[in-house]
Amino acid sequence: MQLIFANLTARQLTDYEKTYQAGRLKELLEKLKRSGYKFTGRTREVVADLLKASPSQIGRMESINKNLSTELKQEFKEEHINITTAYELSKLDDKQQEKALKEYKSGKVLNPEAVKQHREANKSEPRTPIYRMGREIKIKQEDKNNHMSIDEAIEHCLEVVNNASCSKCASQHRQLATWLNELKELKNQNK
Repeated sequence: MQLIFANLTARQLTDYEKTYQAGRLKELLEKLKRSGYKFTGRTREVVADLLKASPSQIGRMESINKNLSTELKQEFKEEHINITTAYELSKLDDKQQEKALKEYKSGKVLNPEAVKQHREANKSEPRTPIYRMGREIKIKQEDKNNHMSIDEAIEHCLEVVNNASCSKCASQHRQLATWLNELKELKNQNK
């Protein structure tokens, strides 16, 4: 962490460097949390405070770190695209990112407006938002009517518990899994 803070004060960082450091700092804080260190507030807010940025800026950086392809991260690192364009690109799926990169390499402009137009032009079927681990995920309209079994719901809850970066979310899903197990037992007793 000392290296991250030394870099922050030694010189003006590029947006790529700030984004990388936000991701690295988040990893270090989560590691400290797992080893028992307590923080007040959400990890994103702690990172924002430490880096003197807003939580929404850190959220955009997290999206870039998690979702932007390696090739597009390289373009961002080399300052061929700015942070807003990188963020908009991070909202595209892998195939759309690959297509956007090919178009950019063939000479087309790659800016936030072009990426938004690309995303709109490539929208397929209408999708309904669902939420998993605090993140919006899109599902096809036809999948809306598919129902989980109790066992699948319990398994999903336990998956969220194991992968959640938010302790409140993990706790709530653990409770939900407990209730679903109780419901399953009641159903089995009534058979």
